[in-house]
Amino acid sequence: MLLQESKIFNKLISRIYSLDTSKRRSILIILDFILLLLAFIVTFLISPFSLGEYSNPNKYGLIFCLVGIISFYFFGQYRGLTKYVGSKSIYKLAITNIFIILCSSIIIKISYSNVLGFKFLFLYWIFSNIFINLKKLLLRDILIFLNKNDKKLENVIIYGAGSAGAQLSNNLIKSGGYFIQSFIDENKLLWGRNINGIQIYPPKFLKTIDLSNSQ
Repeated sequence: MLLQESKIFNKLISRIYSLDTSKRRSILIILDFILLLLAFIVTFLISPFSLGEYSNPNKYGLIFCLVGIISFYFFGQYRGLTKYVGSKSIYKLAITNIFIILCSSIIIKISYSNVLGFKFLFLYWIFSNIFINLKKLLLRDILIFLNKNDKKLENVIIYGAGSAGAQLSNNLIKSGGYFIQSFIDENKLLWGRNINGIQIYPPKFLKTIDLSNSQ
């Protein structure tokens, strides 16, 4: 039963990713709108009085969500490839959310003569970053997983566990066509440790494994 549900889920995700760019972007916009609204609701539940004495949470939430989606669009949040989400995307989102909060606060101040509390704005910034980034990472990992299932994986052993080796492993994982068995490195201080859960071994480890399908 669980296997059947997993196959149905995989087919659903594959069908979504097979849609054209405009339709996929629309789905992402809807997801972001829901997550921004969720961030607002969670923040309001934690700190309701930070909205001000004459608050209108329904309208305020709508303002934050609309300003958020417009900002995401113009700041290029929907132009990046989901498969290659990295730290730069996370930092960019944090800065964009600051812009969203400032713009929303100004609109609310002008429209409703209300100043939102710093505690509310800070909590909203935290939750909006958490929810949107989790969505990005989850979609990236789902896409990588689907790519792995669609391909016959080649076993790979990477010689060198430095920055270049770590970068190579990230690229191979994102490509979805390789299974990294291990790292090999001559530095004794690295033996027994791991990079992204992939074990680092000494060179003599090569003698114990089958290299016929490794690169």
